[in-house]
Amino acid sequence: MRLPRTETVVVAAGRGARIGAADGKAFVPLRGQPLVLHTLRAVEACPAVEAIVAVVPADRIAEADALIAASGLRRVRAVVAGGPTRQASVAAGLARVDRAEIVLVHDGARPLVRPAVLEAVARAAAAA
Repeated sequence: MRLPRTETVVVAAGRGARIGAADGKAFVPLRGQPLVLHTLRAVEACPAVEAIVAVVPADRIAEADALIAASGLRRVRAVVAGGPTRQASVAAGLARVDRAEIVLVHDGARPLVRPAVLEAVARAAAAA
């Protein structure tokens, strides 16, 4: 079964106060690179995901754009500023989704998601 157009909003605008991350938890380095970059790679590795919208703190947009450009990621279509709450950040990401019939929302600080899990969720949504 071919899936309908699927896009993913990766929400990475959190402050990371609980872990003491002064620069936001999604930008904490993991193996020499920001956590969010690992997450974006995992999402892009899912064949079902046609486009990605990354939501980051407003003051990190230029940095995120540069990281994404240097990383070779091809499906990140937009980088947008998050809001004061997770709900507002998700809404900002959803506002930039384009023509998707299925939208997945994933936490940018969760880089260990397997592409197969994302595809299974998209398939379940398509079947619903």
